[in-house]
Amino acid sequence: LSPVCLGSLRRAAKYVQVHPTGFIHPDHPEEKELVLATEALRGHGALLLNQTGRRFVNEIWHRDWVSEAEKTQRGSIYLVMNSGVAKDTQVPFVKQYTALGLLKHFGSGQEFCNFYNIPYSNFSETLAVYNEAAKRGYCDSGKNRFPNCPFFPEDKYVVGIVTPLLHYVMGGVKINKEAECIRKSDQQPIPGLFGAGEQTGGVHRKNRLAGNSLVDCVVYGRVAGNSAAKYAKSNRSRM
Repeated sequence: LSPVCLGSLRRAAKYVQVHPTGFIHPDHPEEKELVLATEALRGHGALLLNQTGRRFVNEIWHRDWVSEAEKTQRGSIYLVMNSGVAKDTQVPFVKQYTALGLLKHFGSGQEFCNFYNIPYSNFSETLAVYNEAAKRGYCDSGKNRFPNCPFFPEDKYVVGIVTPLLHYVMGGVKINKEAECIRKSDQQPIPGLFGAGEQTGGVHRKNRLAGNSLVDCVVYGRVAGNSAAKYAKSNRSRM
């Protein structure tokens, strides 16, 4: 039974976090549960290109901003790594995603563009503009970090198709500081029912800082474990 079925109070249920880069498997594009493409790829310099071979966003903006920009594009969105990015992220990311069939490797930008029907001239121009921005240290999208630049069309490329995906749910069951689930009817703890992690709501308010989901699990997991142990011991003492 879920905590809600047992009468728990829910809070912040409408707040969810969207991540901009979930891989679309090229052989199974209809799949609904996607593998997340770590932000380390974009952090090391991977570009986001649309079907016309153009950049359309600062790749390392906030997740929700990048996701909103992706929603305005027509056609597929490509996560594009040159040889430098691919080398920096080879272990474990490129190796793992390649084994899962989520990344394709190309001997050149021309090969990449031909495979996905992207105008090569646009792709080459996009890279030239990006390289000039890197020399200035700033581009119109607001980006001021350009790792693994320059990008050359003749380089080898590793590419995946990405889309925004549901990443984390801020809402969930209401708990108190002892990690006890709160009953909806009277706002009192439900005896013997404890919660931690993503099933609970309100810990992160409307949005979650990167990495804090693990902190939440560890902190409230320990609290819930201690509370559950105390509850079990007290029940045994009554027997």
